[in-house]
Amino acid sequence: MISSLILTEDQLRREVEIIGNTGKFVFDMETIPSAPGMDDRGVPARNQALWMGLATKGRTAQIPMGHPIGTKVIGERLDPRTDKNGKVRNFRVPVYERPPEQLDRATVFDIVNPLFADPDIQQGGHGFTFDLATVAKYRGGLIPVGKSVCTIEAHHLTDENRMRYGMKYVTKDLYGYTYDDENVGKTVEKYTLEMVRHYLHCDVKYAWLEWQRCEPLIIEQGLEELWDMECRLTSVLADMRCKGVMIDTKRLDELQIELTALAGERERAVYAAAGKKFNLNSPPQKQAILYKPVSEGGEGLEGWRFTKTGQEKVDLGQTPDHTFYSTDDEALSSYPDNAVARAILDYQETNKVLTTYVIGYKGDPDAKDKPARVFDSIIYPDFVQYAAGTGRFGCREPNLQNVPAPRTTLGKLVRGLFIARPGCILVVADYSQIELVLLAHFIGFGAFWDGFLKGIDPHTMTAAMAMGVDPELLQQQVHGNVLEAKNARNKYGKSINFATVYGAGLKKLASMMGVSYDKARGFKRTYDRNTPEISDYRSEILREARRHSKARTGFPPHTKTLLGRMRRLPMLLAHNEKKRMYAERQAFNHIFQGSSADLTKMAMVRFHERVKEIGKPWHLILTVHDELVVECPEEDAEACCDLLVWAMTGEGIQELVSLPLKVETAIVKNWASAK
Repeated sequence: MISSLILTEDQLRREVEIIGNTGKFVFDMETIPSAPGMDDRGVPARNQALWMGLATKGRTAQIPMGHPIGTKVIGERLDPRTDKNGKVRNFRVPVYERPPEQLDRATVFDIVNPLFADPDIQQGGHGFTFDLATVAKYRGGLIPVGKSVCTIEAHHLTDENRMRYGMKYVTKDLYGYTYDDENVGKTVEKYTLEMVRHYLHCDVKYAWLEWQRCEPLIIEQGLEELWDMECRLTSVLADMRCKGVMIDTKRLDELQIELTALAGERERAVYAAAGKKFNLNSPPQKQAILYKPVSEGGEGLEGWRFTKTGQEKVDLGQTPDHTFYSTDDEALSSYPDNAVARAILDYQETNKVLTTYVIGYKGDPDAKDKPARVFDSIIYPDFVQYAAGTGRFGCREPNLQNVPAPRTTLGKLVRGLFIARPGCILVVADYSQIELVLLAHFIGFGAFWDGFLKGIDPHTMTAAMAMGVDPELLQQQVHGNVLEAKNARNKYGKSINFATVYGAGLKKLASMMGVSYDKARGFKRTYDRNTPEISDYRSEILREARRHSKARTGFPPHTKTLLGRMRRLPMLLAHNEKKRMYAERQAFNHIFQGSSADLTKMAMVRFHERVKEIGKPWHLILTVHDELVVECPEEDAEACCDLLVWAMTGEGIQELVSLPLKVETAIVKNWASAK
């Protein structure tokens, strides 16, 4: 490929003309913080562009916009630094020539803007929402309008089992070329002009090649419709990165004080229950306290949930001891009668909110790995469309997908931090029991299906099937606030539905129900007897997935979602039983979780594009699982809510599902008030 360093307006105009004629190009932005000392290099709404890279067929171009270092070394200087022992030592540091004169940002974006403003020109990039959102602030907040192709998403659609999608890893694995051992992209301003130029040339060159490689694969695999939606979604997510969500910083400060005190109280309660002090942040010490015999100073609890390492040791034939078992929240919640387990669980829940959310948002100036995520009262999360094999979103910087459930005390504390901007309101809509709706849809008949048509709550229906009672009578009792019926719905119905969709085993089911293993097994047997269509459907799905062997279809065993998203699971053919059973759970779960992700993504695109058509200042700002949050002016709340409901359930999306799609909505000032 021809590679050009662009330093003049004429050079840049020539590149823009060539790209305009091809109608297709890749671009990549290299950025610096908004000001010295700020940690917002990765925040597109705030950072500064330092380089732009372009690529199209047969050529790349690199455009510096104020790079501070030249290429040649012209001398050296002594730089006094304090070493790890506290002594000041002089280090020899090279001195580089001055960089060449470069174009300023305003000139570059003025010349390149026609490419971003032309809907007929396709644009692509690797991890593209960052580049789109970075460019937008130089275009008055407008995301480039052409079809947006994220080459990571293209690769993910055709190979969702790849471990790492970073450009350097893909380039090494697929193209046999290694570059950027220095990690130039992390702090481009510290490297020479030539090093950054070469790094950027490689980034855009191989992103271009990835685009060309993946496009035929998408067509070959019949994923064009899904791919089109994902490309449209890339623009939606870029717009969300520009907007961000407001945080109640006063309440954030208060919460830090409150939770620090509460964590201290709960730490002392653990020591009182255990009768000794130990390191609460040390899994080995917690394992010893919980799972060692009483004669050895432990609680003698019977472990059931292995850690990842413990499971690996079991797979190798090792006999489990106390070090094999997990001390996470799920494991501890299964011992409600043990005072030490309860106390540790209380401490861990409190400490998680404090460290993950409060300090995680505010940042810790004494920890390099905990930078501030709140800038002028705004958090700018990065929602990632290629984060999971099922197609569900991930989220980072910070991760909002792991915010506690809204009906828990801790969930309300965290969600209460997210507020509407002055003069605005939050419109929240959540698909109602969407994965269970999809389960009934795919089966197409049976008790579960009939229950939806009769308007019976699916958790109530499942509880009735497990208990062997009349579901309509149980529903009446639930609506009549009969405590026993409500407990049955929540304990048995919710737990079995979770186990069905996610493939949880009997030990997990017993833990969720709060009953013995034998009693949980009895409920599950009754349920299976009354709903044979579910287990029959699961068996058929797995048989069909295995029929999709490579020899027959060209693909590994796989299942597909509502929109045809594939989940390739070669371990469905594994001889190892544990690996095979794990793949079976993934295969079955993917159909419902992945289809739910399809619907959520489609709804986001529908809402965003309709808002652009009508020209309203309504913005999607959050998506967590099956929930969407929009910010709009207070006077537009009802109209915005109506449009959001249409986007999620209206004509053009309801036809995909044979049962009614329903959403629960709320118009609130803070996120916690939605539920």
